[in-house]
Amino acid sequence: MAVFCPSCGRSIPDDSRVCAYCGTPIPAHGLQKAPDTEKKKDNIGLIIAVVLILVIIIPIAIAATVYVYVSGMIGSNHISTPTTPDISFAVNTNTHNITVTTVSSPVILWSNLHIIGMYNRTSSISGFVTVGDNIIGCSGYITIVYIPTGALLYSHTFS
Repeated sequence: MAVFCPSCGRSIPDDSRVCAYCGTPIPAHGLQKAPDTEKKKDNIGLIIAVVLILVIIIPIAIAATVYVYVSGMIGSNHISTPTTPDISFAVNTNTHNITVTTVSSPVILWSNLHIIGMYNRTSSISGFVTVGDNIIGCSGYITIVYIPTGALLYSHTFS
């Protein structure tokens, strides 16, 4: 029958009173326990399982959750792609005004339009863009850009 040191776990002769490897005293009856190699093998398997969960399974679960969340938002109010409205303008070179002649949607705000150049004011400082609104007292090069899409709606050079 094999005898193992209770401290270091090494196999020692049956009649040993002290472990020849670590110096631990051995009880008179010896210690007949198997070394902890099986537990160490079990621990390695547990470590591998934990690493696999952390490295593979959790990122896949997070990616799937994000995919499902974003897929559910497409077509709802959460994600939208702005479209450029159809707005037409007419120029009166005598008065140096630009007038809105058509608007494709009744919900286009003046705050969504960026007027670049020299002008005095718009006839409707805030609110919705409507047919008949004017950009008054324009001079030089004027451009009108729809901010959500960055689309150039209109440009004109006043002389």
